[in-house]
Amino acid sequence: MSIAELERKGLVRRFEPSADEIRALLQIAERDVSVAKVLLGSDLDWAFNVAYNAMLQTARAWMLKQKFRPVGESHHEVIIDFARTTLGKGFEEVDVLDIMRKKRHRAVYGEIGVISKTEAENALKSAESFLKKVSKKVSP
Repeated sequence: MSIAELERKGLVRRFEPSADEIRALLQIAERDVSVAKVLLGSDLDWAFNVAYNAMLQTARAWMLKQKFRPVGESHHEVIIDFARTTLGKGFEEVDVLDIMRKKRHRAVYGEIGVISKTEAENALKSAESFLKKVSKKVSP
């Protein structure tokens, strides 16, 4: 979906963020990567969820840098669609993020123990990689 489509559907709107707002989202993502590492040893479901949040906040930082913000319902999906549309090749983590979004829903609202150690570790690796790549694009 293009940015124009997202705008036309009322899913995003133009926004003038401050540099501090963008920086704060990246700091949240960095914190969440660190927390997810700790949680790998005690709670795989939450390690996965926190790694997901790190990726989501990274994508939000990118969205704000592009002077847009999500509007209405389904913020997570809109943020992912925006990232997929604007980041393009070399950011395959966005597809991973979308898969994680669906799995995360089960882990948070449906079942305990749904995340395997491999899934949690891969989620953390994706979060670290995505944060590193996006941070390079967001930094002045």
